[in-house]
Amino acid sequence: MNPVHDFQKSSRRVLLLACMALPLLFEVPSSIPLVHAAGILYVGPPQQGPFTVGTTITYQVNVTSMDPFNAWDIYVNTNSSVLNPLSISVAGNLLGSVTEFANCINGGTDGAVTGCTINDSAGTAHSGAVDNSGVDIGGSGLLFTITYKVVASGYSYLRIPAGLDALASSGTAVVHSTLGAVYGAPPPSPIANFTFSPTMPTLGDNVTFDASGSTDPAGGRIIRYAWEITRLNGGFLDIRNSTSQPIWAHVFSGFSELGDLSVQLIVTDNLGLSSAPVNKIITVLALPDFSISVSVNLLTIRPGHSATLGVILKSTNGFAGNVTLSVSGLPLGVLLSFSQNSVALTSNPLVTTIVTVTITVHAGPGDRLFQVTVTHGDLVHYSPVISVITPRPQTNAPL
Repeated sequence: MNPVHDFQKSSRRVLLLACMALPLLFEVPSSIPLVHAAGILYVGPPQQGPFTVGTTITYQVNVTSMDPFNAWDIYVNTNSSVLNPLSISVAGNLLGSVTEFANCINGGTDGAVTGCTINDSAGTAHSGAVDNSGVDIGGSGLLFTITYKVVASGYSYLRIPAGLDALASSGTAVVHSTLGAVYGAPPPSPIANFTFSPTMPTLGDNVTFDASGSTDPAGGRIIRYAWEITRLNGGFLDIRNSTSQPIWAHVFSGFSELGDLSVQLIVTDNLGLSSAPVNKIITVLALPDFSISVSVNLLTIRPGHSATLGVILKSTNGFAGNVTLSVSGLPLGVLLSFSQNSVALTSNPLVTTIVTVTITVHAGPGDRLFQVTVTHGDLVHYSPVISVITPRPQTNAPL
């Protein structure tokens, strides 16, 4: 069984298969469980420097709490204009006895070409090795050491790129996460900040988000503003916008964009540093409106007689203004009058206005339907259907 088969990309598989021509095949002892927990692969120490130019320093690639494994294939990237990798050493590593199939510095440009792949480049230290003992080993310890030379002032992250950080147990990936390190003092990240106007928009409003107040303490330039709007209390909504400009305008429309929403901003500068996300709450209100209802929608009125009902008007969503009452679909033989035809509604939703409607019937028996219409500009609302029943007079019944 090949311990690193199906574990890395095809370019590295070729190298591994060549190395596997050596007597490195073995089986996993049955006493070792195949349950994998996430260990940690990390570069240490987490921070060093800065040092004077020309100083030689070392970083170690380690594991902790790792399930048993027998091979690795790991890349570590730095900013080669600040830290130049010089060499890799596997002396004293956790496995104890390994055969290297990759020991490549700076993509082989300095003459160290063992196991270089297309993923190797300036600033990359690439180590790959397979255990010789026939026994998988886990736990915590050193894998290899990288020696660097400080070539300029500044800072550099030491990162293990995602997908280029393989640990294997007889061809099966050992689950882990990775932690990098840093050389020198990185500049502080940008600080995102924004305002929006109007602060209490209604549906249909064009809202302007202004991130001009974002700053970059590192002295760089903010080149990317990434926005995201989601619902604050659940429900699907995911509006995203990424732009090089600090100003973004969005028109809120549709039921899903009503209510309390979260607006998030992340800014990125020309140094590649991103801010922590900043979130603010925006409340999008429904359009101002009013409601209409009636106290009763079924009346029985004898010919020549009258009855009254109340039309109940209330403001919603902050509506304030005059509304006009009229009747729609009034049948022949029915007369109607309002106690007032125009009503001034206030924005207070707790205030109710009742208009008395008097209905007089001058027609024979039957069932007649109509509605009360209330208008304000383009806003038009109708009452529930009002039914007037005129009964047939009974013999000897008083009028």
